[in-house]
Amino acid sequence: MPGLNSTRAEAQQRANHLAVQSYQVSLDLTAGDENFTSETIVIFSCNKPGYESFIDAVGRSVISATLNGQVVDASNYDGESIFLKNLAADNELIIKMSTSYSNTGEAYKDLLIQLIMRFIYTHKVRPLLLEKCILVLINQI
Repeated sequence: MPGLNSTRAEAQQRANHLAVQSYQVSLDLTAGDENFTSETIVIFSCNKPGYESFIDAVGRSVISATLNGQVVDASNYDGESIFLKNLAADNELIIKMSTSYSNTGEAYKDLLIQLIMRFIYTHKVRPLLLEKCILVLINQI
């Protein structure tokens, strides 16, 4: 089952059949104050031609999607996943989407956590100095 609640077994099954060679992401931030558009190109292989899978693609709506030059039916797009049928050995997936800007602060929190962990690892900080490290990092942002 695709989406946020994929099981470990489902993820392993996908990993057994699919291998991504590259991602190319282009963003157009000129679409307005509430939404932006993106184009993502994914080059990947499949060791089981004809295999069906999906790609996680969180957004507001799919503008277009093509797999190996053929239109992908995105009418069942659920805001999280685009279903892919009849994969070839070598694949090129192009997805154009409209997505709403996030203003929940999640990205900022994720960045802050990454910076704190990098600082702690780099400077081999003892747990008792953690509070001081966090204050230093916050002042650097």
